[in-house]
Amino acid sequence: MTVEVALGRQHTYHFNESRLERVLTANTLDEAGKMGLLDKILDWFRGGVKLEAIKALYQQVTEPGDLTPSQVAKRFCALRNLAVDQHQAKFTLALGDNGEQWRMLLSIGGRTIYQTDNRDIDTHFYQVAAVKTTITASDDLRKMVSALTLEKYIEGNIQCMSDNQAVQQALRNSLADPRFSSELFTGVLPNDSEAATFVAQFGDLQWTFSNRAETNGEFRGELLKKALYSDNYRNIGDLAAKGFMSSEDNSLRYAVTPSRYELLNCVAAHGMEDEGLARVLYQAKVGNTNLGALYGLPAPKDAPQLDNVDDFILCDEDINLGVSQTDVYADEETFYQGIGQHQTTTTGDNCYKLLQLNINDGLHYLATKANPHKLQGGMQNVFDYLVGRNSGAIALRNCITCAKAVDVNMGLMLDRQNDSVVPLKFWEAIDTRAGVISQVTAQSQTIGLLPEQSVSSLLLSALPQGQRAIITVPVSGGKDSHAMNLFHFDSGQCFLVDGQNGKSYDLQHPADRTALDSQYNAQGRDLAPIMLHTTGDLPNF
Repeated sequence: MTVEVALGRQHTYHFNESRLERVLTANTLDEAGKMGLLDKILDWFRGGVKLEAIKALYQQVTEPGDLTPSQVAKRFCALRNLAVDQHQAKFTLALGDNGEQWRMLLSIGGRTIYQTDNRDIDTHFYQVAAVKTTITASDDLRKMVSALTLEKYIEGNIQCMSDNQAVQQALRNSLADPRFSSELFTGVLPNDSEAATFVAQFGDLQWTFSNRAETNGEFRGELLKKALYSDNYRNIGDLAAKGFMSSEDNSLRYAVTPSRYELLNCVAAHGMEDEGLARVLYQAKVGNTNLGALYGLPAPKDAPQLDNVDDFILCDEDINLGVSQTDVYADEETFYQGIGQHQTTTTGDNCYKLLQLNINDGLHYLATKANPHKLQGGMQNVFDYLVGRNSGAIALRNCITCAKAVDVNMGLMLDRQNDSVVPLKFWEAIDTRAGVISQVTAQSQTIGLLPEQSVSSLLLSALPQGQRAIITVPVSGGKDSHAMNLFHFDSGQCFLVDGQNGKSYDLQHPADRTALDSQYNAQGRDLAPIMLHTTGDLPNF
């Protein structure tokens, strides 16, 4: 039942039965008002997030039922993570205590949506404090994203490995030199002429490294020796990259130190020993580690288990520089620019049938159909260059747009697999000009590619099974990058689709890998970036 309420001539409001009942039975005007708050702030959330997901979380926060305070706090944190960056500060979790009792207050845009009664301090207080800390850490890390890169991490370690600037420069120049690998490492020797250094032997070659004791995890002395004796580095670049985005990463530790002290001041030393607090922090992913490990807390005795927060992972989106799977496209309006959808299902149906029969054939078909205006668009781009409208003489410029079309089509195939009545109206690139991929999802990361590394080997381990991503890889012999799609199916099969050029690469096939690596590599550069934007799940073919 829907009830229409008219207030004068200008304003008419529609209430469904359940909402009308909630308003009529509300104890206070504020309680009734907060029910309409969500309608007012829906444009604060990221494009592509399902409205049902936002509403479900909001309702669980405002009407928690049997949920514990810590579970409510987790849902509020997940709801906050779905908002765009500029609005996240409006989601506040306030926590107060007098040493014996505590209370929590949740508000959005200054409007209180939930508060607890005064409660005796117990594990829920410590867990809520931990959730509040993940918000602080998330905000701090977001401000430092540009500083948390592989290139800067390697440079920081080089400056620790030696105090001699000439040696530091030599290390930079030798990052990709295969003569300094773990296989060729033969041991360390004391440096009789300078006690503050030691000598690392690589056969007939050697380096003089700093032997000073590390005080805050600096990459020198015993820590550096331990890394030298490990067995999985191919060169100095690999050696200096050890520990990146792990609990050993000093940049990460420094970035979360303020939030750690904030938590310590709130719960005191005995609170930091609470098992529930540790479990919350070990659930909060940060790069390849988690907030609990970065704080130096012992791992909880029981493996951390997320309680039922639907499809949301506690603070995984921002702290992991990643995203929960409900956030597919960070800017939906921008994402769909340059692509269009067929009004019929013929192409989509054919693609789906081929994928069911043979993934390789289906992906090749998908690649060949993604860029139908390639010829005329390429000619137009060349003409635009000749008359000065393009800055470069590249005929094919829409690789990003093609990658978006391929990704949306694969999402469409997933929808069909989940619902057999979904019409397969195929998406294609309709714009042949250069596209934009500033931030497809919050789960975007940069991977450094060294000259001697192969793109194919790196991509095989870059994406979890069952996931799809839009990637950009360096073009051989230049400074340009090319956008394609990476698919890692649950079966373990991994494919790369080049929608702009109508190609697909089977990364299990040596010939395809050779062809890929010959076109895309870091030759001529010290370190080339590969951008990987995870966009969602894959159908199960």
